[in-house]
Amino acid sequence: PSILQPLLDQAAGFVAEDIQSVRINGSIRITALSRSTVGNVASVGYRVLREQTEEVTRIELLDKAGTALTTSAVSVPVTEEAVAFRHAFVVKEGS
Repeated sequence: PSILQPLLDQAAGFVAEDIQSVRINGSIRITALSRSTVGNVASVGYRVLREQTEEVTRIELLDKAGTALTTSAVSVPVTEEAVAFRHAFVVKEGS
């Protein structure tokens, strides 16, 4: 591979830090995020409370300007007090 591990690791760190908030179902904004990077894997986690919604149908990860970086259609009922979500991103060289 032409891209060395340190660059992949740094790119993963950028991904984790670039995600500043989450928008649930188009209107619920969550800013309490946990972020971690281990090598070339970045992860972002957060909780959705039952008082916020009874079902999660759309998840958008946003940058600091509020621009959607990812969007996912899902169907996750919030039957407990809260549901924890975690997104993992593996940064690797393409072929």
